[in-house]
Amino acid sequence: VQEWAEGKDIRISASDSMVRALRKSRIAIQTVPQTTYLETLSADHPTICFWNPEANMIRQDLQPFYDGLISVGVLHLSPESAARQLNAVAADPQAWWQSPPVRSALKAFRENVCLTAPDAIEQWADFISEKIPA
Repeated sequence: VQEWAEGKDIRISASDSMVRALRKSRIAIQTVPQTTYLETLSADHPTICFWNPEANMIRQDLQPFYDGLISVGVLHLSPESAARQLNAVAADPQAWWQSPPVRSALKAFRENVCLTAPDAIEQWADFISEKIPA
């Protein structure tokens, strides 16, 4: 664990497992739209995401769910915007995360972008079986 920002309790973890690191943190910052942001959102851990929309295209049919995350401050399209959000919620990330607008946006996002059903493996197997002829 490396300390960052003099006088601040901010740490960057490169060696902890993600689950262990999340248990030690009040908020996660995700900088690319890859698996880890889906994992922290699915785990219901307060998360601020930011990435360059020109370098990371979103499927058009999923854009409304990403727009929902933007509207409640979960997703940002610049590091400056993400930093302002972090400063705004740093004192109590859970209060922001549990607010009705954030809960609503997260619910819609998870239901349409994240596959978190208890039978997810079976759903994937069925999907793949439909797409690959026997």
